[in-house]
Amino acid sequence: MVAILLSTRLLDETAPGGGAVAGSAPYTLKAEPSEVATDALVERPRGAVDVVLTYATLDEHAGTLQASGFVAGLIEDGGTCTLTLSQNETVITVESLAGADATTTSCGLLETGTTLAPGTWEARLSYSSASAEGRSGALEVTVR
Repeated sequence: MVAILLSTRLLDETAPGGGAVAGSAPYTLKAEPSEVATDALVERPRGAVDVVLTYATLDEHAGTLQASGFVAGLIEDGGTCTLTLSQNETVITVESLAGADATTTSCGLLETGTTLAPGTWEARLSYSSASAEGRSGALEVTVR
């Protein structure tokens, strides 16, 4: 049988500034800092973002238009997505509250509450929040 003897040495003394006196420890203890540096809040101007209108399609049975999209490269809650449909002088808007998704900000489903007149409509999706804004390209939707 082999016995192993371990020895420990306690440090009773402290160096000026609260650190331990050199001894058998492989490290030195230092006092906690009294002040901690923090970064100042950086105000960013409203940045331009890429808004993607993924689809805009007519629900012929209901007579409404459904659309959805997202904001690329931005993950935040609380912004507003606005679907704008225009035909000649007629403009219809639908809004939804945007929500953070895994990699984007999602606009969810936007649906018109009115029956659209026959013809070609231009659909655009825009996004606005305290930190960002942007607008998609247009999609044409034909109502028969």
